[in-house]
Amino acid sequence: MNNKSWLYWVVICFCFLPFVSPAVALCIGIVFSFLGIRHDSIHRYTSRVLQVSIVLLGFGMGLEEVITASKSGFVQTLISVSLVMTGGIVLGRLLKVEKNTTLLIAAGTAICGGSAIAAVAPIIKSENYQNSFALIVVFV
Repeated sequence: MNNKSWLYWVVICFCFLPFVSPAVALCIGIVFSFLGIRHDSIHRYTSRVLQVSIVLLGFGMGLEEVITASKSGFVQTLISVSLVMTGGIVLGRLLKVEKNTTLLIAAGTAICGGSAIAAVAPIIKSENYQNSFALIVVFV
């Protein structure tokens, strides 16, 4: 294991500590990317980790809680998500942003941040750089 690989794994473990916020972990990842500190196999695991994260996030919600929230705000949520998605797509076209990146940013903004991006990415078959860009825009 070379020094860059060792440092990479130490920082990944650090990012999983409870006092490290997702925004800080994302910024650390950006810095590492600019410095050229990458693990060769990271592209293989990116989409799988995002998908597993969504499933684990779902386990944290109780069914009664979901049903109660759905009943009280379904129409408002539908209108809000529709307007934000439409506005995001229109803005993306005006700014000439790639279609997949626009959809990911609009979904992340309208629905649930990173979880929505992770859910939409495999459906629209987006590239890793598009997913990363959308995550940065939504989180930062």
